[in-house]
Amino acid sequence: CSAEAGQSAMQKMLNPVIEHQCALELKDSNLWKASTFLMTAGNKRQFEQDVCSCVSANALNDVPASELAHAAVSAEAKNQLIKKLNEAIEAEENNA
Repeated sequence: CSAEAGQSAMQKMLNPVIEHQCALELKDSNLWKASTFLMTAGNKRQFEQDVCSCVSANALNDVPASELAHAAVSAEAKNQLIKKLNEAIEAEENNA
């Protein structure tokens, strides 16, 4: 699961942030807790790393570089982008 080849520099810079946030949200997710309950700690860490790596590689595919650049210099644009991404994530979770 890799989409890094076509990513902008801004997207590549945000990947670790997205991956970290993904890990935090997974650990708080009841679905994650239930689905990994019987996994060993090592398998759970590897699965988390695989999932969050994929999420970070693809999370910003539908966000234009210009929008990312604007969000980097404007708090209002950043907050709007975060809201947009959170709504997309919630929509995906509801469809799962």
